Amino acid sequence: MKLVCNTIAKHIVGADLDFEKMKKLCADAKYSKNDMEVLVACVMYIMKNATRYDVDSETLANELQQLGLPKEHSQSLCKSFGSFSGKLRDHLGKQTLKVNALESYDWKVDYVIGSSQVESIQSPQLSLKLKVESNADEIPREVTAVVDKNLLDLLVLELQEACEIMNRLES
Repeated sequence: MKLVCNTIAKHIVGADLDFEKMKKLCADAKYSKNDMEVLVACVMYIMKNATRYDVDSETLANELQQLGLPKEHSQSLCKSFGSFSGKLRDHLGKQTLKVNALESYDWKVDYVIGSSQVESIQSPQLSLKLKVESNADEIPREVTAVVDKNLLDLLVLELQEACEIMNRLES
């Protein structure tokens, strides 16, 4: 059980999960493929949430035993959790509250004289194109926005108010 938990903990911190190795480790217990998938999901859930709520190994072992997990299994899981807790905390901390990085941007101001819908508009528009790094995959996502003068004035006003609130909170 400890080797299974170590393999799963390594997977949580970024390593690939080797299902062949997991099959060999679970072969002694005669787990089916579905049982193995459930085991992986449960152990991942336990380790991630124990890390999220900063639970120590001893408390985790007691809670798992109170839920009905045999003592030897809970101790094996907790030994693995204890040895990987620092790496788990670091890795999961990097994934939380992450703002997508701005890779590049481009902007231009257009002066719209007229359109097919309205005879005369005569107002400036800001075209903003952002390339944002996506969390799901490595390909940056492109976001385009067109903003007229009134909306841009409102955006600037709201950003100024947000900046003032943040400055008040800092002091």
